[in-house]
Amino acid sequence: MQGGAQSESSTEPAVISATGNTPRDSRMNLDRKVSGQLFTSKNRVTLLSKSIAEENIYSVLDVHYRSPLSTTNARIAVVEGQAKNALQIRNQESPLISDYLGDLLYSLEETMLIPDSSLEVVLSKLFDEGLDTTLPLLKVIDNESVVFNGLALLAKIT
Repeated sequence: MQGGAQSESSTEPAVISATGNTPRDSRMNLDRKVSGQLFTSKNRVTLLSKSIAEENIYSVLDVHYRSPLSTTNARIAVVEGQAKNALQIRNQESPLISDYLGDLLYSLEETMLIPDSSLEVVLSKLFDEGLDTTLPLLKVIDNESVVFNGLALLAKIT
């Protein structure tokens, strides 16, 4: 090593979570855990556990639709088991899990394996008569990778 060369330091991405009585309450609790401001406009992916997706997902997503700071271009997917398991994957080619999952969902859309799963499109389909709503179904394999495992068909909002 020559003089002046710097050693590489790796920064482990942090996964910060919060709970609350409502999604909005959870988001406010999350804001209290991070230094600075949490920019929801940079959200690329929203993950729902399969058990939450079996309920009325609008009540969970409402906080995204009502906030002028949220992006409706973020992709939404259902994860078999707990959604947080997908966030704990460490991928060599893409250290940020949001990039890894976002790129996975965008490439599935581009190859037409899944329909557009943006929050904006999903909201529209949830309330349109005669249109079924499907979301990509992801599965965590051995806590090492996330794979596309089909489509989740959602019930209509009544």
